[in-house]
Amino acid sequence: MMKDCQISSVSIIANNMCNARCLACGYWRHTHNKFLSASTFDKLLPFIKKNKLKNVTWSGGEPTLHKKLPDMMRRLSQLGIKNTLITNGITLNTVLANISPFLDHVILSLDAVDAKMYKKIRGVDCFRNLMQLPQIIQKHSSQTTVSICCLLQRHNIDFVMRFLNLAVKLKINSVAFLVPDLFGYLSPRIHGCSFGRHNKHMRNVIGQVAPTKEQIDRFEKNIKKAQQFIKEHNGLECPTVYVFDRYVEYFRNFIDRKINGINPRCPIPFNSVVITEDGYVKSCFFIPGREKITQKIDPFYCSKIKKIRQRLREDKDYSDKHCRQCLQTFREYESEE
Repeated sequence: MMKDCQISSVSIIANNMCNARCLACGYWRHTHNKFLSASTFDKLLPFIKKNKLKNVTWSGGEPTLHKKLPDMMRRLSQLGIKNTLITNGITLNTVLANISPFLDHVILSLDAVDAKMYKKIRGVDCFRNLMQLPQIIQKHSSQTTVSICCLLQRHNIDFVMRFLNLAVKLKINSVAFLVPDLFGYLSPRIHGCSFGRHNKHMRNVIGQVAPTKEQIDRFEKNIKKAQQFIKEHNGLECPTVYVFDRYVEYFRNFIDRKINGINPRCPIPFNSVVITEDGYVKSCFFIPGREKITQKIDPFYCSKIKKIRQRLREDKDYSDKHCRQCLQTFREYESEE
């Protein structure tokens, strides 16, 4: 049974423009770049303050390409709100001096353990520069924590242990392994057209992103080894290793095109919202339906979003349709295993 709705955090998509060329993402394929406007942020800020939000996560596209990012982060920090930045790191150095006083946590999307793999997955050649970023961030702001993220896919799923060792070498605070929204490539509108996946070319990348059956079998055999590694390295957090068995089930379901009920209930639409780069509010990245942000209506509890939450509570067919294959929340709610 879901608890009563209480929004405590918000994800803001700063823009849909990106300077990487990741196989699993559609943002860089856009022909029309959009940036969160100053007027939209001005409308949003009083409601963030009114609802006493604690955390804001900045994403994109690549959020460091937004010229107003330092000012927006500063204004949030002045309200006592923690800023988390999800970035590919390519242009982080260009804004780091301006945002470091307001930056609480950086999530570096890496996906690779060497330069060759990085170029294959993310389409650009800057892996060696990124290896220096954790130390550079710490020099700018010692209170800023750093984690790295790996989206498990065909070109990296065989290298989980190397990724964990790289995290130790870089003295990273935490690691997260995520799965691509493979079912979203097939039915983007059912999955909210997240991350630019309504682009018509995204169906064509499935064969480059989805792991093979043999890779999934090898991944499953390494689960206990990865879990043991985390237990032996107390300074490194990685809750997602404890849900690797769910990832195996997810990938196998996709290969067989089975829509089984892996995760039909999720708390995220009830404790957070997403603000899009074109000025709308959504209940979740992966659920369709949105409402325009205005000065008069609280976007976190507007009628459209409230109706979506009500349907998620009361209509199992609706929640199954949109949430059944989503694994995005497991890292937060099942790490105790």
